Amino acid sequence: MKSIERRAREHAAGTGGGPDGGRGRGRNFMSERPLVWSFIATLGVLLGLALAWTLLSLSGVLFSVFAAMFITLGLDPATSLADAHAWASEVEERLRRARPDVADVIVHTEP
Repeated sequence: MKSIERRAREHAAGTGGGPDGGRGRGRNFMSERPLVWSFIATLGVLLGLALAWTLLSLSGVLFSVFAAMFITLGLDPATSLADAHAWASEVEERLRRARPDVADVIVHTEP
């Protein structure tokens, strides 16, 4: 109990208490070293922006991977190879025009 009373008196008088004799009350890192603090804050903001840019770029890549159409055309076995390729190209072009947000269209023909 005696030590609590003594600390309260020292605090009220502004002496003792800490390694700086109680004079450092209310001081913090921002007020003692503003340039260092602002440098660290700037690095944090830059790191956050770099992380956001990376995630946005990565989401575009992931979206491109999943936004693809795979279509199989079932054609008459008597259809020539040239006609089958023409059909596949036409379907692919129509889908690309109708859905420009799709990254890739793959059309496979089955005789």
